[in-house]
Order: sequence, then C-alpha cells, then structure tokens
Amino acid sequence: MSKYKFKDDERMVDGIEIPPEKIRPFIDNEFVADFKGEKLYYTKDFDVALYKKIQEGMTYVEAYNALGFDTSVLGEERANAAGKRVMQKARDNRLFTVDETSYDGSVPREEMGDLTAEEEMAYLKARNHYLEEMLLAQKKYDPNWRRCIHHRTAGYKGRSFHDGGLLYQKAEAPCGWIQCTRVA
Repeated sequence: MSKYKFKDDERMVDGIEIPPEKIRPFIDNEFVADFKGEKLYYTKDFDVALYKKIQEGMTYVEAYNALGFDTSVLGEERANAAGKRVMQKARDNRLFTVDETSYDGSVPREEMGDLTAEEEMAYLKARNHYLEEMLLAQKKYDPNWRRCIHHRTAGYKGRSFHDGGLLYQKAEAPCGWIQCTRVA
C-alpha cells in the first residue's frame, strides 16, 4: 500500500509519468533535462547560461525568466534557489568544469573536431577508460591473449612473451613477475 493518495491514471499513462499542470509549459525548454513530480532537473548548460545572465547584471529572477521560465507560475523561490546554487558553483570553481562522462570514448579523436584544452583532457580520459574496458574484455574472452607482459629492468636481459602455445614456458623473473620464455 502506497503512502501517497493518488490514482495511478492521474500520474501515469502506459508507465510514463505525466508532468503536473504547473510545469507542463516548461518541459520542452532547452534547459530542462527531466522532471520528477513538480521538480525540474536542468541541463549542464543551464548553470552556465544562468551565470552569464547574472554576470550581465540581472537579478536571479530576471535571469531565470530570460532563460524561458516564468516565475509567476513556477515561483520566485525556484529562481532564487537556482541562482544561489549557480553562484556557489562558480565560487567553488565547479561551474565551468568539463565532465569526461559527457564524451564517448569509442569515437576516434579525428572525429571530435576542435576542442579546448579542458575538453580534450576530458575526452582523453573518456577514451582511456573506453580502451581499458576494451582491453579487459579482450583479455577475458580471447584464450590466446598474452597472459603476461614483463616490464624491462636494468638487470633483466631477456624478453618475455606468451601466446598460449606449448612452445613457451613460465618462469619467475628477477623482479618477481611471471615471465614466459621459449623452450626450444
């Protein structure tokens, strides 16, 4: 039994939540990513756009209205809370950060076009994560994957390799790593 008293047909249609009348006009706004009940979830671009409007000399309410929202419907408290949140992010240097999760690591660098230094760093982190995941998947599902790759040290003169064949044997390297050497 739900603690909320509402009819399912009023809030849901075919498993999809229907926005309340109060926020329906704003669901298609470019700065709205999602909603839950009467709560709006904004895109990442919203914070930057709101901050720029505030820096132009607008109040929180004026800036919020300038981005396509109506405080006479949504309330000034929502605009003031958004403005305070954005200004706090700016003070904490979290406003203009580039998030690596916003990049697809499977896309080659040539297809990414021009990126700022911060954007390129975020892309490279996402690309590195993607390649590490691909390597783990390849190791897991390829029985002929080289099981040990030995790093070279000054005291080690050999070369280690192993391709899963019978012509190789395992031996312990001076550093403690397991190395593979040719038998014949």
